Amino acid sequence: MNKNVTMENQSNCTAGILPQAGSDFENIGVMCMLSVFSVMGTFGNGLVIYVYSKKRDKLTSNVFIMGLALTDFTTSLLIMPYTVVFTFLEEKVLFDIPCKIFYFLVTSNVPLSAFIMVAIAVDRYLCICHPFLHLLTVPRAKIILLLQLVFAGILGLITALMHSVYALPEELLDLDLEYPYHKNISFAECESVYTGTCKHTSRVFSVEFNLFYQKVYSSFFLISLLLVFTLYIMIYRYVTSRRAKRQKQKNAKQFSTTMVQTEASQIDNSKDIHDHPHPTKVEVNENGVSTTLLPPDHQEEQVRRQRKSVREKRDHNALANIKTALMLFVVAVVFVIAYLPPWLMALMVVQYVKFVFYSYFVYNVVNPFIYAFMNPTFRTDLTKVFGKCFKKK
Repeated sequence: MNKNVTMENQSNCTAGILPQAGSDFENIGVMCMLSVFSVMGTFGNGLVIYVYSKKRDKLTSNVFIMGLALTDFTTSLLIMPYTVVFTFLEEKVLFDIPCKIFYFLVTSNVPLSAFIMVAIAVDRYLCICHPFLHLLTVPRAKIILLLQLVFAGILGLITALMHSVYALPEELLDLDLEYPYHKNISFAECESVYTGTCKHTSRVFSVEFNLFYQKVYSSFFLISLLLVFTLYIMIYRYVTSRRAKRQKQKNAKQFSTTMVQTEASQIDNSKDIHDHPHPTKVEVNENGVSTTLLPPDHQEEQVRRQRKSVREKRDHNALANIKTALMLFVVAVVFVIAYLPPWLMALMVVQYVKFVFYSYFVYNVVNPFIYAFMNPTFRTDLTKVFGKCFKKK
């Protein structure tokens, strides 16, 4: 392979996975932005973790929300400050391990968040569209989170092995060597050269594999995006069709009740059964409307009330699932808005702007605000937490 072509492909691969260096003004802006995000995200996600860890009702949705909050908390507490330090140092580090740890963290965090978004969408679809299947239980949800964590870690490990403070001699031809000790290097005498800068390298994987991995890594975002929105569209269609069906049944029930009352009135006015009226019961089921004449019975009234209570409870649970799905759909939309620009920049579809690229970290900050705005129960729990804190003082 021609050396110039190889170096060009390698440069494209590097740009396709992670950001490039920026100006001093851009670096200052990025560091200030990430510092604010880090404080807000650590505090907000810490509250989410505390509130949901205290919940007694163990639901699959709570498991995934906890997993997402832990991911956001780790990102805010560890990855954002790490990114600030690396930006300040302009990726110039003395040792190889800090370089690899940095790229492991930043590249495993993104797919993990995407995978959790898909798991949440699947969970909401099963809870709303197939509530009686019980395919996704709390233990299974925890296993899914663990598998997603392992897979995201593997992706991060591969990217970490692609970066080093050491480079191959032929790779140095494409680098801007700023330090005097680079000038006296004999490329023929060494297999790798210390550069002092955490950069992409082909010491472990070939350029061809790096290019292939770039496409695979980038495709996870698109696949996750398509899965999430497909599932939420299916949920929307199910909810609207079910609502239309129930409205149709309600109208049929009202019509049948009116007809039965009219017939009963005519019977009461007749002389044959004037002294023996019978109360009428109207039942509406999935197969249609049925009408029966029943004697007055206190037990029947009690059964009717129990059925009404069960139906109201079922409707309440369905409404709660829909509200939770709506809240988590907003979380998914924010995820797409936050990650789409840097994804397009990584693919070199749009021009790279460092400040805009790193703004994807806002996603790890806003989720607690979404929960507080759209979840009354979460707001109530937060009020209790702050109330206890002020009472102790």
